[in-house]
Amino acid sequence: MSVVAVCLAVLASVFPITNAEGTCLAPTGSITYTFAESGCSPGYYCPFLASNASAIPEVCTPTTQCAVQRLAGQFCTEAQGSLEPLLCPEGFYCPNTTTKAACPEGFYCPVGTIEPLDCGVAYCGQNTTQPQLYLPIVVAVGIDLLLLCIYCVSCKGCMSVYYTRHAAASGMELGAAFDRAASTGVSAKDLTVRKGGKTILHKVSFSAPPAQLTAIMGPSGAGKTTCLQALLGHCKIAGGTIRAVRRSNRKVSAGSVAPMSWDSDSDEEVDLEELAQISSATTDTASTLVGYVPQDDVLFPFLTVRENITHSALVHLCHLPKLDRVNYANAVIEEMQLGECADNVVGDGVYSRGVSGGQRKRCSIGVTLAMSPDVLIVDEPTSGLDATTSLDIMRVLHRLTTHGVTVISVIHQPRTEIFNLLDNIVLLQPGGRLLYQGPREEAQEFVQEKFSVNIYGEGCNPADSLLDVCVKSAQAALSSMRRVDGGHGEEDDEHLVGVKGGCGCCKRGKSDGKASHWAVSGRSTASFFYQTWLCFRRSLLEQTRDFWSLLMGQWIYLVAGALMGSTAGTSSRIYQGMLPGEYGLLSPAPQNFFLSLLSLMIGLAISMLGAPAGVKVYGTHLREFWREASCGNSTVAYLIGKFFGFMPRIALASLHFAGTFYIIVRPRTPFLIIFGIAFNYLFCAYGLAIPISILFYKSNSALIAVIVVMAFASQTGFSPSISSLEESGIAWLLSICYSRWCTGALYSAEMNAWSGTFDVSGTVSITGFSLDAPSQLLGNAFIVGVILHFIASAVLLISGYLHS
Repeated sequence: MSVVAVCLAVLASVFPITNAEGTCLAPTGSITYTFAESGCSPGYYCPFLASNASAIPEVCTPTTQCAVQRLAGQFCTEAQGSLEPLLCPEGFYCPNTTTKAACPEGFYCPVGTIEPLDCGVAYCGQNTTQPQLYLPIVVAVGIDLLLLCIYCVSCKGCMSVYYTRHAAASGMELGAAFDRAASTGVSAKDLTVRKGGKTILHKVSFSAPPAQLTAIMGPSGAGKTTCLQALLGHCKIAGGTIRAVRRSNRKVSAGSVAPMSWDSDSDEEVDLEELAQISSATTDTASTLVGYVPQDDVLFPFLTVRENITHSALVHLCHLPKLDRVNYANAVIEEMQLGECADNVVGDGVYSRGVSGGQRKRCSIGVTLAMSPDVLIVDEPTSGLDATTSLDIMRVLHRLTTHGVTVISVIHQPRTEIFNLLDNIVLLQPGGRLLYQGPREEAQEFVQEKFSVNIYGEGCNPADSLLDVCVKSAQAALSSMRRVDGGHGEEDDEHLVGVKGGCGCCKRGKSDGKASHWAVSGRSTASFFYQTWLCFRRSLLEQTRDFWSLLMGQWIYLVAGALMGSTAGTSSRIYQGMLPGEYGLLSPAPQNFFLSLLSLMIGLAISMLGAPAGVKVYGTHLREFWREASCGNSTVAYLIGKFFGFMPRIALASLHFAGTFYIIVRPRTPFLIIFGIAFNYLFCAYGLAIPISILFYKSNSALIAVIVVMAFASQTGFSPSISSLEESGIAWLLSICYSRWCTGALYSAEMNAWSGTFDVSGTVSITGFSLDAPSQLLGNAFIVGVILHFIASAVLLISGYLHS
């Protein structure tokens, strides 16, 4: 027995049932339900009323064919009796209960239509059930083609064109920005650093005179990098003091300064925390700043050499007009000998070759040099480079001292030509003890006197000879360390040799146990809003440079939309409820949970695509972010600029997905709602993936992000349903899941569109979804996404703070 026959039997005790022989298509004896009154409701086709207006509609037991159609969720193709109403079929409209007309071209007529519905910009032929909206996908493909044209015309992007256009007008020399009233030297006294109970540096004292190149040398494990970290305030010092000396400069010519004596009476000794205030009071062109060049070349790979350097100048030299900042960046490029590759992409060395290793290193130095620092600290600039390239790098660093820049660099086994470029040497032994500190020229006298070694012997590399002396002296467990100037010194009670001038600025002071930090309050950096704009523009430029990856990603979303649309089947409706009132006996099987399942499929598809892409937003540029954060760039501006820089990409991907999905499914829901659902799914997927890319290793973060995002996307109310969770009192858990609000928006839009045909109140009570405005529900999903991005930003800011 069919479902409808069972329903009719149940209603027999309530409503009048007759045996209407001859009025039903089913065999004689079938059960017939008679309506309470005559006439048909609007949207139904009742031709029998044309001959008898007082006829009372009846519902007959369906034939086998009709019963199968209803069980499959379809309306019967014909009335089951001469007095049975028929819902106005799709492709037709019924202006009254006795007239059925074909849907005209330019209009569409879903089931139960009274008046044809205008298709607007969509295509509708005759007898159209749902409109074909091609405009979104045309717009999406048009944007792709436009981006392709822009890429082909100018692969380097608008920023590079702007910088190159102004490069020719640059008449600024590097020295013009660096020459200032005073240079800065650095001095450390009894510097001690302990990590994990082990002493890394043991009472190390040294000086880095202003406008000179000082090299920190020593074998592996001597604490060279730790010494730099202590100077930068990146590690806690257990004892000692770090101080700075300001030295007035006497200009000789443009771009050069007079030779300076370290024991000049014009020295002004200050704590590092006071350095910025003195700088801002004595200089008008640039504030005192310490620039740090890490050992690894931390650069934005999809930007050109010019763009990397110019961005740094635009942020840190706001005391200059914008054009002068661009010109100054071009002067840095020329000083770094990067003119030939200035408009080449840096590259990452894996997916894009980019510039050579030596050019990358010079670009890395140029990024820091573009901040116009007084003191430039460089960690192993020759690491991983060949001998010739290493010599070129060190010549560049030595040339910077002629502009008044103090350079402190860690160098490991330099060749003879590089060793001869050094002005001063700080030689550390294994165990973090000082062996020698002083001018390079006097190192020979010290070593000859103490160890009887000629570092300039025939066939000898003086740097190698010094390292050998370090190792041998450490092995011999020397009872004291020497600090030498002019080859003369005497041992004090703390095993430290005093210096006439080299350490004259070092005064004994009680350490507070905290790391010394370079004060930067006098810096003239760009405003928060201007930095945000620069980061936003840079983010867009990076994405357009990685054009083929961008284009491929969009077309993958296009294919995904088509695949998910095909899961909806061939039905012309993705929602179907019970017909209202007595007409419910004519209803096919309702589809109350199909929208939840469809939303689940959409969420899973977008999650699998969006999570790996979200990992790349910040995960691939963490080192760049940490470097800029340590240089004083606004981390919040970086986050906001990056956030808005990726919003167009998310919107374009959502447009591709929703465009093909809408063409195949053809829902009653407006396209903007479908687009909003796809956008929120992808937007929230990015918000979940970003903190995962920061907290987990790069090799695992993409997989972890996919799993987490899919877990959130699966909570659409399909299983468990909202109504079942409400009975358990834990329905509030779904409120924190964006997928619940996206699914609710889809339900609301579809049910409101079909409210004149189906009894949507039954669906509301069964599923637990409401008829609230879809825009309000999408707004809730967007708020969840904003919270997720806020959490991701907080995680990134904390990581930047810890690394700075």
